[in-house]
Amino acid sequence: MEKTVRINKALADAGVCSRRRADELIATGRVSVNGEPVASPGLQVTPGTDKLEVDGKPVQPIAQAPCYLLLNKPVRVVSTAYDPEGRTTVLDLVPAKWKARRLYPAGRLDFFSEGLVL
Repeated sequence: MEKTVRINKALADAGVCSRRRADELIATGRVSVNGEPVASPGLQVTPGTDKLEVDGKPVQPIAQAPCYLLLNKPVRVVSTAYDPEGRTTVLDLVPAKWKARRLYPAGRLDFFSEGLVL
């Protein structure tokens, strides 16, 4: 039996967008599964079997083992993957060979704090 996941998780795991953004794409009718528009963000799909598309473009699942990195966050760095204010993020400090992976910081430290982040 193949594992099914929510459509928003399948899109996030494939590197298309975040789960929240996937819900927005679904709500605006931009996502289809097996040629049919998706109406419910709760739809279960089988990655690698079901044909996912966003704006008519195929979505390919990424088959990667989990990756865990430890980072000592310095002061004046935000504990997030993206900062709309343009400040340095913890992902900006990750070595280049790991940047192609979908990494998400676990652990939140203040802008003026330092310490370990996964």
